[in-house]
Amino acid sequence: MLFPTPYSLPILISRDDSDDFARCSAVRRRTVEAHQLIVQLCAVALFVLLVVYWLVASRPVDWPWNWNRYLFGRAAVNNFLGALEANDLEQSVRHLV
Repeated sequence: MLFPTPYSLPILISRDDSDDFARCSAVRRRTVEAHQLIVQLCAVALFVLLVVYWLVASRPVDWPWNWNRYLFGRAAVNNFLGALEANDLEQSVRHLV
């Protein structure tokens, strides 16, 4: 072996080192579990935000990058109809353009 790596060498653990090894492995295990929990919570939060955005956009049956069209279109129609119901024809014509 020309270039030995730490993984290719035999590991000799004494009784004194075994406690340190167990403590380090427990800390490493807790750290990995904490990171997994953070990743899972981020994935759940992203999914919840996506569902909320879908509900706000009036539940369109389309790809998410097209949902703003539904939001802006619904806002334009609401503004137009609100001006029309208020009998403000100039305002309603401005919303058409």
